[in-house]
Amino acid sequence: MLKSIIAAVLSILLFTASVTSSFAYDLDDKLDVDFLKAKEAGCAEIKIKDPHAAAAFAFLPGGGSFYTGQIGLGVLDLLLWPISILWDAPTSASRAIKKNKLATVEMCKDKKNDEKPENKVSL
Repeated sequence: MLKSIIAAVLSILLFTASVTSSFAYDLDDKLDVDFLKAKEAGCAEIKIKDPHAAAAFAFLPGGGSFYTGQIGLGVLDLLLWPISILWDAPTSASRAIKKNKLATVEMCKDKKNDEKPENKVSL
């Protein structure tokens, strides 16, 4: 009985992970393109989260998710620990990389907006 419950829970988790990850690819592709454009424009890469630290924190119950700001996933990882180590380490590292890319793109957009002539005040 317990084996069938565990098998059902794992099946649901794997199905959910496969479905949700396929929707994220389009967003990640756009972010990657925007990140490359920002780097080509000369914007410095912003690192607000360390991917290695995120992966290391993932070995603590929910640590990687909490570190990258995913509180809900952190609670779920906490409840499913130690099994959650299997997915929390790689996903926490990739979330840290994504946060860094997003911060770089946003900073570059703000920098470009500050340089536009209509945003400069003349005396």
